[in-house]
Amino acid sequence: MFASRLHLLTTFIEETGAGNFVHDFQPSPQWGNDEVGQLIRKFGFMENQLSQREKELLQSKKLAAIGTLASGVAHELNNPLNNIYTS
Repeated sequence: MFASRLHLLTTFIEETGAGNFVHDFQPSPQWGNDEVGQLIRKFGFMENQLSQREKELLQSKKLAAIGTLASGVAHELNNPLNNIYTS
């Protein structure tokens, strides 16, 4: 029982290290109430936090890309308008 839960935790850690945040760590009696069970639950909490941060980072990257695009469009529109105004 103890060794199987440690092996399960090791598998979770390896998959999370590869970027797969797909585990569901709902409170479960199979984790137990000892140190290993607490470690599994804490790891699940950490994995959920990492998943949330990854989503937030992706959203920030999207917003930054939109800002860069808008800046480029504004610059390209401003150049001809300045030439017309100068003429």
